This record gives sequence, structure tokens and C-alpha cells, in this order.
Amino acid sequence: MIKKSFKILVLGVFAAVCIFIGFTNASASKKIPFGEQLFLKNKCNKCHTIKALGIKKLPSKENQMLQNLGPLAGLVKKKKGIKPPDLSGVGKVRSAKWINDWLAHKIRLHGKHHKKKLDISARLRWILAKWVSTLKYKTNVNYKK
Repeated sequence: MIKKSFKILVLGVFAAVCIFIGFTNASASKKIPFGEQLFLKNKCNKCHTIKALGIKKLPSKENQMLQNLGPLAGLVKKKKGIKPPDLSGVGKVRSAKWINDWLAHKIRLHGKHHKKKLDISARLRWILAKWVSTLKYKTNVNYKK
């Protein structure tokens, strides 16, 4: 009887350890960098994608409206303008300082400031800029034009 209880206890402890290890490994693999969290929280993906990380553009109100129109959507003129780039490789050509200054409206690109002025602290903006500057994946986007 004691041997049977001991075996059950050992199996219970072994199962608990396996479950604990499984949970810690699962949570570690799903950790999102804080800069990426800021990118998503501030809805930077309303305009930008990061294809290398699987971050897609959020559907715009205009596109949702066009989908609701169905076959009549072709009659509506779409807005024209500069298409915001995918940011997968921006870190190859832009430093964290440049990105931070761009987001803070301290510098211009093509004579214009960044379209959206972020409503976050300078510290959080710097963290976001540092993270964006780490995006150095291969891409066909020319960030210097």
C-alpha cells in the first residue's frame, strides 16, 4: 500500500513539473517586445504594416464602408496620396534618433511631418523609435526617397 501511494505521489509531482515547464515555455514564446506593444496600442498599423512580423494594416473606415456598398463600391473615388511604407526594413537606413525626431515632428520628410502626432510621452516615443530601428528585414521598400 505504501509503495502504491509513493508511486502516485511521484507521478503527481512529475506531472506537476511537466505542466509547469509547459506553461513557462508557452508564455516565454508569446512575449511581445514593449516597442511592438506600443506600435500596436498606438494603432501605427492603421497606416503601416510590418510584413516581416506578420503585422497587417488595420481595416480603414473607408475600406469598411466600401465593402458594405458591395457592387456600388466602384462608383466611389478613393483618396489619393502617399502610401505609408511597410516598416520591415526601415532600421537599415534610419536610426532610432531619426525615427524619434520624425515621430516628434522635429524633422520633415518630403517637406512634411509625420502624419500623426503621437500622444505619448517622450520616453515611450523613444522606446517605440528604438524598436522600429531594430526592423532590419529584407524588403523592396526604398525608405530614402
